[in-house]
Amino acid sequence: MAEMYTSPERVERGGWLVAFEGEVMTMDEAVKRGLVSREPEPEEPKGGEKRKADWVKEAEALGIEVPKKATVEQIKALIEDAGE
Repeated sequence: MAEMYTSPERVERGGWLVAFEGEVMTMDEAVKRGLVSREPEPEEPKGGEKRKADWVKEAEALGIEVPKKATVEQIKALIEDAGE
């Protein structure tokens, strides 16, 4: 049996009804309507690992401006360079 999805609320876009509250549909239909994504949820960091937001906060606390598209590795390098 196909995986099912129930819309938790009425959804309208651009004045058009996409789904009404309580509407039941297959997951494929929900994806087509843009109600859910098939992309996997990002994994939570394992114990002790920092997330990107944590690195950004640390850098900003040191007065470092972090580019929006910087990776965690780039942010770590900025922090290390500031310490030298």
